[in-house]
Amino acid sequence: MRPVLWWTLIVSLVKLSADDLKTHWVKDRDLGVLCACGLCLFKAKSLLEWFVILAVILSLALWGRVRQSMGSGDLSVILTMGLLMDLSEFLMALQGAALLALAGFDITKKALQSEVPFVPYLCGGMLIVYLIRLRLIFS
Repeated sequence: MRPVLWWTLIVSLVKLSADDLKTHWVKDRDLGVLCACGLCLFKAKSLLEWFVILAVILSLALWGRVRQSMGSGDLSVILTMGLLMDLSEFLMALQGAALLALAGFDITKKALQSEVPFVPYLCGGMLIVYLIRLRLIFS
């Protein structure tokens, strides 16, 4: 059962990334599948880890809504990351996503004020963390 859930999660993340790149919009149905897979596969954490992850997600949600700079797709992917990873992996994936986005800005020479689909960068950050976890990179 778990491999089916992992493959559903991966396909869902790829579809969300493609939709976000193409239309700057992701469908609620796809977000529901993503969050359901995250809930089924969640990783047990200590109370402190849950508190810090929840604080990061809530502060990102508040900041994103106030500045109107973060969509619901971004927050759903971040929530799923919080369900699947422990605290150090979660923070490393967020850092990796931010660095990938900055590299994307540098490569494409876009202005920092332009609208950016962030879901693909979040998926890239998750991929980096999982490759590190499997010791395929930085071993």
